[in-house]
Parts: sequence; structure tokens; C-alpha cells
Amino acid sequence: MAANTMNHVTWPTAAVGAEAHLSYTQPASYYTSPEVFAQERERIFARSWQLACHVSQVAEPGDYCTLELLDEHLIVIRSDDGVVRAFFNVCAHRGHQLLQGAGRISKRIVCPYHAWSYDNSGALRHAKNCRNVPGFDVGSVRLSEVRVEEFASFVFVNLDPKAQPLRELMGELEDDMLRSAPRLVDLKLRHTMTQVLKANWKVAVENYCECYHCTTAHPTAMKAWYGVENYRVDVRGRYQIHSTTTRGEMASEVPAPLRVTKQYRAWIFFPYTALQVYPAHLNVMRWVPIDVGTTRYIEDWYVLGDELSDANRAAIEFRANFVQVEDTAICESVQVGLRSRGYRPGRLMIDGSGNGTSEHGVQHHQRMVLEAMSRPA
Repeated sequence: MAANTMNHVTWPTAAVGAEAHLSYTQPASYYTSPEVFAQERERIFARSWQLACHVSQVAEPGDYCTLELLDEHLIVIRSDDGVVRAFFNVCAHRGHQLLQGAGRISKRIVCPYHAWSYDNSGALRHAKNCRNVPGFDVGSVRLSEVRVEEFASFVFVNLDPKAQPLRELMGELEDDMLRSAPRLVDLKLRHTMTQVLKANWKVAVENYCECYHCTTAHPTAMKAWYGVENYRVDVRGRYQIHSTTTRGEMASEVPAPLRVTKQYRAWIFFPYTALQVYPAHLNVMRWVPIDVGTTRYIEDWYVLGDELSDANRAAIEFRANFVQVEDTAICESVQVGLRSRGYRPGRLMIDGSGNGTSEHGVQHHQRMVLEAMSRPA
């Protein structure tokens, strides 16, 4: 088997070669090795575009939200000139964190430690006693910036200052999203669910990348929402598009304010974010790595208007009580199996049909991971 060797970690490449139908799953170390995870942190997570928030969360000057990416704490804020900016959440004086949670600053970002204050463009405006410190130039001090980009009404950040622009990476994806959900910009975050999975982040993402398991693991969802017979998975560069026609009682009774048709559509952004459009809402799922065997699952629900409708609540409860419970059990069981000395890489079931029963979406995600890991440090 061909391989790339980096810092004593061997990366298989034959399993994700050009002949996708001959692909196999990856070795156990791909999901269980702390050394592998340490390299993923630097070569994938520190170099990829990550979803930070929806534009509605930073709609007006001074609106901000904070987030954690790897061990970094970041601020996303809209400045007075209307531009969304991102900064490391670190005071330029002694390193104290500046903001917590989300909200709106009235005039300045003020450090809770020594009250250094910054405007919402990141420029230092005042430091106590600065006039008595020889050579201190207030105008030369700024918060450290992070790459940020608005895309399809969401805000993404990237720790890599040399990263390729998100729009260049994603091609026609934004147009596809806006055709399917033309009112993305009008959405409001109304519910968040978080959960810790005892599984590697790739196990969770790969589970989402196929519907081969759906009829076995999600029988209630198949009956209520959609059937696997017309579920499609299209892989395109750095992302995937999943689509099908909704059906059943839930699909027929809920309104369709987000879409012009009743087509379920989901987009998976490499490495670990997915956006799903249903008839009455949009939800965002992230599988955020904590360590090699632990993942934080975050599910945000966006709707039109100020309140969740009965249909929204029903969908949230349905996913929480059925789909997510089932997927959690799957992922955690797979992680246990991967730690067994009896595990061997198995054949990926890729049939060329492009539908959900084919595991070409899994192969696509594995290929993107291995390509990222093969790039120079």
C-alpha cells in the first residue's frame, strides 16, 4: 500500500485512489492515534475555514459573538464601517480575554484586567497612564486579526493568514445554497443543542456522509421525512451536496418558508460542518474535535421570525429523540470497534449510482482529509 510518512505517522493513500469503487475504510490508527490527531489539529483545523456564526448574530455595529477554535478563543464583531472582523480574544497588553459569550458593545471593547480599550475595528483607543510612559504609541497597537469571510449569510473564520479565499474553494456552492434557501439572510438562531460524543470526529462526519445506514438505523426518520430510494450524494471539490424529496406526515403539514420546493438539501463543508434545509427551518451541525476519541456535537436551529413554531419544535424533538440518539449509538459503537485488535479495514460499498446507499461520500471525505495531511507543514 502506498503511503506518505510524516513525523513517524504513516498515512495510507491507496484506500482513496482514483478508482473509488475499490476503496476501503482506513486503518484504526486514523481514528485512535493521538499522534494522528495532533497533526490534524495543525494541518486541518488550523488551516480550514470554520463556521463562526450567522450574519444576524453580528447584524449591527458593535454586535459580537465569541467562539473557540482548537485552543484559540476568537471574537467576531461588526465594526462601525459595516465590515465583519475577527480577532484573537487576547488583550494586547497582558493577554487577558476581552469578551465572553455574545452581545453588543456600546462604544469600546474594554479589557477587564487593566481597562485597555479598543474600538470595534481592533484599534487601541486608550490605555491607563499611557501619557506618562515614554515612547508608548497608542496608534501602533491593534488586536491580532483572524481571516474572516461572509459566505451565504454565514460568517467563517480561518486561523491561516495565507488561506485560499472561501469563495474560491467553494465554487458554485453559494449560488446553490441561495437557490435552495433564498431567505438565508433573514434567518435567526432560535435553538442550540450540544452533546459530547465518545467518538473520533471523522467517525461522526463519515456517518453523515452516507445514507447506507439509514433504513437500518433510522427507520422512523425514513417513514416520517424521506426515503433512501431517491437520496443523492453529490461530491464536488471541497464540499458535498445531499438531496432528496421529503415525504410523509411531517413533510406535508409544515410550511415551506425557506424553500420554493419541498426538497431536503444539505451541504457538508470540509472538515466538519453541515447545513440542512428542511421545509420549515435550517439547522447547522458541527462535529468539533476535543481529542482523538471525543467530539463535541453542536446543532443550531435557524428559523424565520422571533419564535419557534410548533413544526419547528416537533422537528427539534424528533431529531433529539430519534435521529441523534441513533447516530450517537452508532458512532460510539464504531469507536469501540476501532480500538479492537480484531478490526481490519473493510470495503467501502461504492456502486457508482450516486445515491445514498453508496459510500462514495465517505470516500470523498477521507480523500480530503488525506490530501490536507499530505500538504507540507
